[in-house]
Amino acid sequence: MRLTAHRLAELLKRKDWMESGRGMRFGLAGILGVLLTAAWFWSPEPKDVRAANVFARSFSVGWVTDKPGDACVVAFADLSLSSLRDFDVVCAGDKSLSQLVNFTDMKPETTYNLLVVDGIRFRLKALPRVTTLAIDEENPLPPNPAYGMVYDVNKKRAGGALVYVYTVTGRPQYPIGVLANEQGNYALDLSNLMIDGNSYVLVARKGADQSAKIETDVRRTTPLPPIWLERGGLE
Repeated sequence: MRLTAHRLAELLKRKDWMESGRGMRFGLAGILGVLLTAAWFWSPEPKDVRAANVFARSFSVGWVTDKPGDACVVAFADLSLSSLRDFDVVCAGDKSLSQLVNFTDMKPETTYNLLVVDGIRFRLKALPRVTTLAIDEENPLPPNPAYGMVYDVNKKRAGGALVYVYTVTGRPQYPIGVLANEQGNYALDLSNLMIDGNSYVLVARKGADQSAKIETDVRRTTPLPPIWLERGGLE
């Protein structure tokens, strides 16, 4: 049996395997060590990996690739990897140029390290870390729904495009992220974004070679301006 990304995720989640002699001997640390030693490479390689939708107990991870692919993301808080169960694995649902996976039931005020595993070959790459919010930072606000449309380089609806929205501010922040549906439509809630200025920044990507970045007034959210993807990656 080939060790695919999904098979690895299933294996990591099995408590009986983790509690067996082999699991105790290798665990997550052993698996990562083997992969590092082997220096296996994957295809396609994820690009522009970003954390989004960060709350006290959940967050998302998005990325794009040169060609359709699927992958699993491992999130672990312990840098020493000494805790065999202190990690989570989430897999993308299907092969696509753009992916967004969601982690739930996470710990508040915790910094998670991220690892992406794809296909039958593996590449370990330093990815951006994500820190969940403190529970008292989650202030329930009235919903601020917004929706829009993404078009590809051929002026057709860009189904499956990955869209991020953030505000122009001097403070660090995580964006809100969502995948457009098959018709290129997307909808999201902007209520959790900090608004220090007058503009929202919209970033959209479909794969590694179609992208766009525009700004719009914070008062214009229903709908947001259409996003027209252009050839090439973002700077």
